[in-house]
Amino acid sequence: MILKGEINLENETYEAKYFMEKKGEITFFFDKNNLDLTGWEIIDLNRNITNFKIINLVKNEELGKKIFQIPKIN
Repeated sequence: MILKGEINLENETYEAKYFMEKKGEITFFFDKNNLDLTGWEIIDLNRNITNFKIINLVKNEELGKKIFQIPKIN
């Protein structure tokens, strides 16, 4: 559940930052020109930072169902 957040429209990319109770915070980054998602950053409660950056964005591409198939647990 996202309890509060803030949007920064002043940088080269738009940022939407959300704070999640007992989980940490996540910041989403969007291209300023076309609003495509370009990545996100997660900071957990221990202040560990994990960054994801999307550099080869493909939109409206059909993907095979096997790509998202969850394997069975033995």
